[in-house]
Amino acid sequence: RAGRGLGGGVYHSERWGSREAKYQWLEQHDVSTTPWAEIRPRSKFYLFVPRDEAELARYDTFPQVTDVFEEYSVGIVTARDRLTIRWTPEEVWTTVQTFHRMDPELARQAYNLGKDARDWKVALAQQDLRDSGPTRDHVMPILYRPFDRRYTYYTGRSRGFICMPRPGIMRHMLAGENVALMTCRQLSQPHWTHALVSNLITDDCMVSNRTRERGYLFPLYLYAQSSGGGAAQMEMFAEPQPEGRRANLSGELVKRLGEVYDPTPQPPPRPRGGGEGEGYDSNPQPPPHPEGGGEGEGYDSNPETPARPRGGGEGYDSNPETPVRPRGGGEGEGSGRWRTPPGLWEKLKPLAREMRQQPTPAERELWQRLRGKQLLGYKFRRQHAIDRFIVDFYCRGANLVVEVDGPIHQYTAQEDAVRQEYLESLGLRVLRFTNDQVLEDIEGVLATIAQALQEAQPPVPAAVTPERIFHYIYAVLYAPSYRERYAEFLRLDFPRIPFPAERETFVALADLGERLVALHFLQSPALDPPLARFEGQGDNRVAKNKREGLHYDAQRERVYVNKSQYFAPVPVEVWEYPIGGYQVCQKWLKDRRGRQLGLDEIRTYCQIVTALARTIDLQEEIDGLYARVEENVLSISL
Repeated sequence: RAGRGLGGGVYHSERWGSREAKYQWLEQHDVSTTPWAEIRPRSKFYLFVPRDEAELARYDTFPQVTDVFEEYSVGIVTARDRLTIRWTPEEVWTTVQTFHRMDPELARQAYNLGKDARDWKVALAQQDLRDSGPTRDHVMPILYRPFDRRYTYYTGRSRGFICMPRPGIMRHMLAGENVALMTCRQLSQPHWTHALVSNLITDDCMVSNRTRERGYLFPLYLYAQSSGGGAAQMEMFAEPQPEGRRANLSGELVKRLGEVYDPTPQPPPRPRGGGEGEGYDSNPQPPPHPEGGGEGEGYDSNPETPARPRGGGEGYDSNPETPVRPRGGGEGEGSGRWRTPPGLWEKLKPLAREMRQQPTPAERELWQRLRGKQLLGYKFRRQHAIDRFIVDFYCRGANLVVEVDGPIHQYTAQEDAVRQEYLESLGLRVLRFTNDQVLEDIEGVLATIAQALQEAQPPVPAAVTPERIFHYIYAVLYAPSYRERYAEFLRLDFPRIPFPAERETFVALADLGERLVALHFLQSPALDPPLARFEGQGDNRVAKNKREGLHYDAQRERVYVNKSQYFAPVPVEVWEYPIGGYQVCQKWLKDRRGRQLGLDEIRTYCQIVTALARTIDLQEEIDGLYARVEENVLSISL
């Protein structure tokens, strides 16, 4: 307090060295002769240690991973690994079949389960199995430790066979193809290496089993619980993602990155009369209505306008005697956006919406293969208004229209010819298929469309995609200079991610992150051929300790699994490489002491050694680019 001792405030001092040196220093000093440093503890941790407050203030401006990803959760807590985690699906099924039939006390003794806990009890675990069938459908792979895939029986019911299955997040890892980041909120060690990807349901100790270092899983995609609920969750991106999923990313972040990395070019002033030189439009701003009306964008200023009869699916002609020219672009400028006049759009919009909601079987079949940029990365819209017509499918990037004709078109050949001639006058290519062609030869139809796309001018790929954002984040988390610079802050809370102001830096780091993810999934072509080999004669059994032969020979760069068999070469930096709380190469073998390695496990270990060696090389490349991020960080407020 003010007026006493050093005066008002909080002061800090510390001594490093041996115990004897510290004792000697204390004998020679007291409070008045100690070199104190005044500190000002601040929210949110109020730490009584000196910190670089300026650096912390800067770091706090970066988006935190909990702001980047909308939903996340702690990993799975089994409470009884010795019962619930097995090496193979067959072992899981045998355990389940035996355990659920046993007397609870006999089961407790047979599986060495110990006393019941608050959230895990033998009887409740058995009941969970019985309620689920049991059935083999619940036997699932689980990422248990780094590069260590095991198997479990997963029902998704809390306080059952698995204590805390975290179904709210793990269901997204089971519903379809996905990728997730696992990291920790706090550390009990000085060095931050706590990040790894997963594509499976994931144990909470996958990254570390140390005290305070609980693993949190951040999936990239969220899957709709039902087919009906999926469409309502697709608002973050312009088109729905495949298989009824959406990106688990902050909409504000995606919008901000899109503004910087994928800015929409402003169109130049367009001629009034269709681009034929009749005059100049003094008001080049777009009208306050959607451009083309695809996929229901924009608003309906007249919701009472009745939907017109669908007819042959061709749309509505407000005045067939006087064709309405597009506002801009003119003939030969097919890459422009053809805008439907405002009054006509208000009449077409309800019809377009109705046609999207009630597609023909052929239209539905083709849309399932075109949506979400599935075909060569091109974006298609369905039931899209171009001037006074509504076309079935439209790809602006390739100036392509795809029409699916029903039986009525046998009687509308003249109208179809006029319609096609007009669309082609706008610089659009028109492909026509019959319902039977789509339903009976969808692959042939797609091949024809793909050829037309390849013949068109390829679009500039977008920088901001869910995968690119994920890969960029992963690359940053593996940048050595990032880990070193923000080490004291990474120990206290979830990582924060700086984004660069330059598109090129973002894309380059995302590309490196993509390579890193492939390595850590053991799916990269860089793993073939592997750097390490398994050599020696023996039974492939991992020894239980060093005395029996399990050890690392740094001089020979060999990892001995027993006295006569070993993996080599394994460089020291690879052998010692840490991920989270584990020395990966050591941990993987340690968990298999006494176990006979199969051919798949031998191959996996060789791949792990190779993946870690390639990771070290990639980290050097990432670090070279990461310096450019720090030079010019993008301001993002979430």
